[in-house]
Amino acid sequence: TYVTTGTGSRSYTITATANSSSESRSFNLVLSDANMSVTVPISQTGGTPASLTISPTSGLVGYAAGTVNITVTSSGISSVDFNISDTSWVSYSGKSGNVYTFYYSSNTGAVSRTNTIVFSGGGLSRTYTLTQSATTPSDFSISPTSGLWSKGGATGTYDGYGKKGST
Repeated sequence: TYVTTGTGSRSYTITATANSSSESRSFNLVLSDANMSVTVPISQTGGTPASLTISPTSGLVGYAAGTVNITVTSSGISSVDFNISDTSWVSYSGKSGNVYTFYYSSNTGAVSRTNTIVFSGGGLSRTYTLTQSATTPSDFSISPTSGLWSKGGATGTYDGYGKKGST
């Protein structure tokens, strides 16, 4: 409600916030005095909804160290942030245009591992999942290298050793 007194012409400034909805919206502006009333319909078109996409959404890499590139495309979002779930083996390397590069260290373990990078902005989020394979054993040895078993069955103990993995 805006009240003024007096005579003569007046200018009114109406300000609307940005419409982030895809739907149009409207209202009636009513100007009146003791003798008359004027209704001015005001409408605002719908905006383009915010969007956020990443490509690819996942990656499977070998056990050796390397990098992955993720293309992030957004509209209606002022800034995009990211969060790496486990920074002990994945780190941010840089950005060129809309391509984000992440470095991953080599996996010296005997099991594969998974990490996620969540991109967010404008109330939206997208997740990239990185899976790194385990180191494959090489230089594997077993002792003893042979055994003699009786036809009635037997039990033996063998010890294995792998330099790049577990046995």
